[in-house]
Amino acid sequence: DKIEIYNNTYNPIDENITIGDYKFDAVVYDSTGNITYQTCYIKVVDLVPPVITASEPYEVNYTIQYPWSTFLKKFTYSDNVEVEKIEVTEDTYTENYDVPGTYYITATVTDTSGNTASATLEVIVVDRVVPKIEGPNEVYTTTLNPLSKEELRESFTFTDVIDPNVTRYEIIDNDGYFEN
Repeated sequence: DKIEIYNNTYNPIDENITIGDYKFDAVVYDSTGNITYQTCYIKVVDLVPPVITASEPYEVNYTIQYPWSTFLKKFTYSDNVEVEKIEVTEDTYTENYDVPGTYYITATVTDTSGNTASATLEVIVVDRVVPKIEGPNEVYTTTLNPLSKEELRESFTFTDVIDPNVTRYEIIDNDGYFEN
């Protein structure tokens, strides 16, 4: 008996073989001259998932709601064949963009064979808006009734958008007024 393979489009020696179907025909002969043919296919598939990584934690200001495209630029990814898409699959940032804290955006990359991989970016929402001080530029008093720091403080209002209960403030004596 003799077996032959011919009409072969698959070459396993080729290191750059691509995904797809490769046709070959098998033929078998027996000692009496009988012959059987069968067409077969080798299906080359990609089982290797893409690789994705997120950058270091990314700081953003609470006053701006950044789109997903901004965060997707913070991921690097590759695949042994071809990346089909990258998308955000989890997001705790968007609903909290205006609340300082730490949030997470997970991106998933999918290759053309349907293999996936994910990575998570840490997003730190920070408050970079300075508090406001409202009050007079000049305060008058007499030598008979000098103002205390607390009385002077009552002339001013201290506010902050994120922290409405400003708990710390200072009156800085630049000229020695309170030393007397």
